[in-house]
Formats: sequence, C-alpha cells, structure tokens
Amino acid sequence: MINKAIKLLRQYHDYSILEVSNLLEIDSSIIRKLESGEKPLTHDVLSKYSNGFDIPISALIFISESANRKSQKSNFSVRLKEQVADKALKIMEWVVEKENKSKA
Repeated sequence: MINKAIKLLRQYHDYSILEVSNLLEIDSSIIRKLESGEKPLTHDVLSKYSNGFDIPISALIFISESANRKSQKSNFSVRLKEQVADKALKIMEWVVEKENKSKA
C-alpha cells in the first residue's frame, strides 16, 4: 500500500513523475517502479519523500504497516488504525479525482 500512498501524494500535489523525479533526485523510471509496486521503497527513498513533500516518514510507514496487517487477525486498536489509514487514502483519492475533474 505504500506504493499507492506515494502515488497519491504525487497526484495530490499535482506533480508529474518527472517533477517528482527532479524534486527527489530519483530517476523517473524508478519513481514509476516504486508507484507500481515493482520496486520496494528503501529508507533512503522514504527520507527523500519525507523531505521533498514535508511529510513525516512515520506517516508513510503507518500507512504501509496498516496495509501489511490487513490480512492478519488483529485487536481493536490495530483494526482502528487500519481503518483510519484506509479512510485517509480514500480521502486523498477523492481530492485527486475532484481536482482532475475541475481541471477538465
């Protein structure tokens, strides 16, 4: 799910893959692979996203960890965190879709 989060982060800020590539100093082909889930995110890459988008690494990791635990049975607090992460991603998707529609 971290790949979905970084893609939505890019879309939310209305950046192209090339713009993110320049911002983070990461090759655009790598950005594509990260967003599609073909390539795992390293701590170094997470740090670049954190600095480039001014978002704590912990927020990116929280979303990722929540996604990884979805298939496991969990207690109430973990399920609540998963639901919050899901809702946050859905809100981000909605905002991106709304922005795209208003530009069309």
